[in-house]
Amino acid sequence: MLQIDIFDILVRSRLKRYLLTAYITKIYRQILLKPNDCAYQHILWRESPEEEVIEYELRTITYGVTSAPYLAIRCLHELDAQAGSKLPAAKNILTRQTYVDDVVGADTEFELSIIQRDIIGLLNSCGCTLKK
Repeated sequence: MLQIDIFDILVRSRLKRYLLTAYITKIYRQILLKPNDCAYQHILWRESPEEEVIEYELRTITYGVTSAPYLAIRCLHELDAQAGSKLPAAKNILTRQTYVDDVVGADTEFELSIIQRDIIGLLNSCGCTLKK
């Protein structure tokens, strides 16, 4: 299962003494598509009605496309799998304690600070930043 049910996440978060919520900003802009998939994502743009229309090929996930949430969550799962022993506090946070792109949960302030540090490091490694 790619996305855990929100009810399970909320119940699990209530078991923690401290909650950390952070929004992963502009996650779709950080996920590059395979070059052969870019051919299916084109937009037309012009600055004003008088200018000529220019066609652009998009190289990242486009917000609003049906598959966008799936692709973002799948990328977070892959990132979590790569965390491994390098960032043990971050392991399973992105797969078990997040809903789409919001992060939660810890039992002590110390544990929370370690999780925060490792999650920030892990997400920064792929160009994502946390906000809230």
